[in-house]
Amino acid sequence: MKLILLMFLASMAASAQVLVIEYPKPESSGDRRYADYYWSVLRLAMKKSRSKFGAYEIRESAVDMNERRAKKLIEMGGDGIDIMVHGNISTWGASLNSVQFPLDKGVLGYRIFLLRKDTCEEMLARESNNLKNYTIGQGSGWEDIDILRDAGYRVVDGGSYENLFKMLSEGRFDLFSRGVNEIKKELDGNRSIHPNLTIEPRYAIYYPLTRYFYVAKTKKGEEIKKRLLYGLNGINRDGSLDKLFNEVIIPTISDLHIGSREIFYIKNPFITERDNKILNENLFRPAREPVRKFQCE
Repeated sequence: MKLILLMFLASMAASAQVLVIEYPKPESSGDRRYADYYWSVLRLAMKKSRSKFGAYEIRESAVDMNERRAKKLIEMGGDGIDIMVHGNISTWGASLNSVQFPLDKGVLGYRIFLLRKDTCEEMLARESNNLKNYTIGQGSGWEDIDILRDAGYRVVDGGSYENLFKMLSEGRFDLFSRGVNEIKKELDGNRSIHPNLTIEPRYAIYYPLTRYFYVAKTKKGEEIKKRLLYGLNGINRDGSLDKLFNEVIIPTISDLHIGSREIFYIKNPFITERDNKILNENLFRPAREPVRKFQCE
């Protein structure tokens, strides 16, 4: 009996030492912005840290939630959501603990546009276009709204992520600015619902932007951050992060021809000097490409 009790207590102690990391389930079933790459980076980094820090478990939350709710739950620091992904925005460091590592090498900062096919044809019919003459849709609470407005662009706050595709399709704004690593999957996911959408082929906007992991300012949050920085630096050194980037990100952007587009460079007033330095040390830089014939899909 005593032996059974000891074994039970040992099992309980082992369970207590497992670090559980829960990330938010997206509010929309079609939202794949984080699933294919960023949570794969999380798994790689945690696996790299296991021999030094011990056992862990990664799981998705049972309840779907938007970004605002996930952020609030992490800020509260209780049981529930432990980690989320967001842009390297300085204001987020006030209430959350940022893991300062550029997960996507800054490819997110290259922004191209979803738009209606008729708008695409109209733009191609002109020798050049001033993007500031068009309205650009973005989601509520996205810092991109202020980044773009600060640079003189006309921005429409379109509410929820899923609603933006509907609004664009209905003509309530002209362009939907997306990261080059996001846009193809989003178009494919909305093609049957909104068949009048396509990708603008000629222009891009760039501002310094990548995504970080964010955790709580608690003891557990610090533990996760310490492990992640160890693991992230490890997979960066051993090449496994590059391998994942090349397998997941590069195929989604290769035929978008960033290097042949006219790129408008604007400032990001929400990035600190330190974050900008970290990004530049790991920045993805697309190779220049010869000018090609532009066409709408």
